[in-house]
Amino acid sequence: MLFIAQWYFWAQLLFLASLPLSLLVFRRLPDRGYPLAKSLGLLLPAFLLWVGASLRLWPNTAGTLLAIMGMLLATGLLAVWGRRGELTAFFREQRGLVLVTELLFAAAFGLWAVVRAYNPDILSAEKPMDMGLLNAVLRSRFFPPADPWLSGYPVNYYYFGFVAASLPLRLSGVAPSVGYNLALVHFFSLTALGVFSLAFNLVRLSGARWRV
Repeated sequence: MLFIAQWYFWAQLLFLASLPLSLLVFRRLPDRGYPLAKSLGLLLPAFLLWVGASLRLWPNTAGTLLAIMGMLLATGLLAVWGRRGELTAFFREQRGLVLVTELLFAAAFGLWAVVRAYNPDILSAEKPMDMGLLNAVLRSRFFPPADPWLSGYPVNYYYFGFVAASLPLRLSGVAPSVGYNLALVHFFSLTALGVFSLAFNLVRLSGARWRV
């Protein structure tokens, strides 16, 4: 259970690092992108890490990732500072939305963690290949990562999704075999929030009343 709590903790910190920017970019949506910030918490740091490591500006390490998170948070806070009154009003008026978002994420995370606990094997279909690419991303200092099947050559395959999956894995320090399954749990939870955000915004933009 400890590794699940570790992953969840770092997933929430990644979310908080990207939350101010999400609230600013999606400010015209009824939910202001609060649920979508969970996904941006993976995508934005992963993109910046990937670009920098691909250009060899910075290494693919936990220290670099923490620096990127700090930079995103500082940038976001500076960007929304002039709208702090507006954001305070949003959180005051949409307490229910925030609560439902967090409860839905936690429930989806817990549900799929149980499902994966009963089927954790990384054996069939493309799972061994996925595991190989995830390990290649974790072990490579710069990108593209080293090819796990052809020594001395870089991966000739799309791998950005594995960069995103590697973020909470690297920060939490859990074993890659455990992190592989928790990454699937995390993506399932983000999908649930994406569906909720889409439905909430469509209903509210249609003029209907949906209070949470």
